[in-house]
Formats: sequence, C-alpha cells, structure tokens
Amino acid sequence: MQREVRGYLEEVKTLLHLDPRTSRRVINELHSHFEEKIGDLEQQGMPAPDAAQAALRSFGDARSIARLLDEAHGGGSWTEALIGCQPHLIVAALF
Repeated sequence: MQREVRGYLEEVKTLLHLDPRTSRRVINELHSHFEEKIGDLEQQGMPAPDAAQAALRSFGDARSIARLLDEAHGGGSWTEALIGCQPHLIVAALF
C-alpha cells in the first residue's frame, strides 16, 4: 500500500480515543476500505499512485474521520447517560 495511505491510517489511529483493541479493529476496517477503493480505481485504469491519492481525497480529513469513528465506536459516559435520562426521571417522579 502507498506510503501516503499508511501515513493517513497512522494519523487516524493517533487521533482515535478508543481502547487499543477497538482502535486496531477500526484501523483494519479502514485499511480494507482503502484497499477496495484503490483496487476499484485501478480496475478503471487509474495508475496505482493516482488511485491512492484519489482514495485519500475521497475519504476526507483524518481528523474528521477519527472524530466520526470515535462517535460511532465510543461508548458514552455514565454522566452523559444520567443527563440524557434526566427528563424521564423527572416525569416519573411527578407521577
């Protein structure tokens, strides 16, 4: 895989705020998506270096991807859960 793609994956990995096991799983999944995208572009006749650059552009900014992956794979804290259920607790206390 192209050096730029490996660098991108490393950058995403350093920006993730997940446990190591989940982070490794997420990066492996992202890596497989890159391989698939690059393979598709190469089948369309694009040279490998250009295909890697096009795949990087299509995935977007590493910081944004890391934030979205954190949201999708990270669990909320107990504080967030308590704040989220507070209206239900208030209504239940009224009855």
